[in-house]
Amino acid sequence: MVSRFSTEPVEKQPKVSQQRIRLWNAIHDFCRQNGGVVVSIPGLKEIRIEVPKDSALPTKLRELGYQPHHHCATTRIAAGAFQTVDVVTITLPGK
Repeated sequence: MVSRFSTEPVEKQPKVSQQRIRLWNAIHDFCRQNGGVVVSIPGLKEIRIEVPKDSALPTKLRELGYQPHHHCATTRIAAGAFQTVDVVTITLPGK
């Protein structure tokens, strides 16, 4: 069986701990509540988040102990209109 996210068979992909999945889900919910959109694959250690320009979300993530890194700026479609967003990444702790 091959994952739709990888060309490697599921059996050869690294196992993701339940702790990381819970943390990833918590960060996902926090970002959504604060205007961000997580665009990375669930369970990955590096999380990519799209945030509106001048969003306070990167500051809030810093307050939680993360070190958001500005990756780039891009455009997304939201409610039928183009919107410029910043893309930031954070890295989850652990292996």
